[in-house]
Amino acid sequence: MNCSICKSEILPGKQPYILRIDLFAAPDDLEITEEEMKKDRRAEFERLIEQLESMDAEAVREETDKVFERHVYLLCPICRARFHGLLRDVRTAREGRGQPPPSDK
Repeated sequence: MNCSICKSEILPGKQPYILRIDLFAAPDDLEITEEEMKKDRRAEFERLIEQLESMDAEAVREETDKVFERHVYLLCPICRARFHGLLRDVRTAREGRGQPPPSDK
């Protein structure tokens, strides 16, 4: 096994780590009312399906990536420590500015 970042071999007995990054569009504060739930959305869905069918595969992938993409990396202990330090620094800076952690909803 090799580290996805530095490409070094992760030797037997050394702990590999998995870094998974989910990058997705943050939802607006969406309040769904009873009225919204009762609306017939068929025409809207049909329009979206037609739009998707008219797009080539690359354009569909690009649009999909704007909404959600996932990256998975295998890390050696050294690269894991580097990422841990970076994430800790970001968290510390955010807390120093009095910013709450982002919601994961």
